[in-house]
Amino acid sequence: MEQKKKNKAISIGIVSALVFLILIVYFFFNSNSHLNGISAAEDALNKTKAEIFAKSQAYVSLFLKAPSSAKFPAISDPGVLITSLGNGVWKVSAWVDAQNSFGVFIRNWYSCTVMKRVGEEDWELMELFINGEEYY
Repeated sequence: MEQKKKNKAISIGIVSALVFLILIVYFFFNSNSHLNGISAAEDALNKTKAEIFAKSQAYVSLFLKAPSSAKFPAISDPGVLITSLGNGVWKVSAWVDAQNSFGVFIRNWYSCTVMKRVGEEDWELMELFINGEEYY
């Protein structure tokens, strides 16, 4: 009988320690300072940049001969530059490989400037250059 009480106490202690350890790990991984060093502000900025990059791709696709053939780089590609110009205005400089009128894939360099007005849902196209030629 005494051995059962000891085993039960040990089991309760082990379960309590595991619950405590799980809580520590949970709060560690869900704290504001992530393991990879990205703060909440940096995370929000990265999401904004991803949204801007996707919008620039949509605008560029409108002016391609074969938009369904478009192959854009990843946002992390060294050829992609996303810059804040202030007051909600952003500029994306990147490239897209797309078919021309003859079906040949050509690398097209573009610069797309977009703006998000306060209270607006979508990004407005302000300026678009593809291979140095102004499209908008």
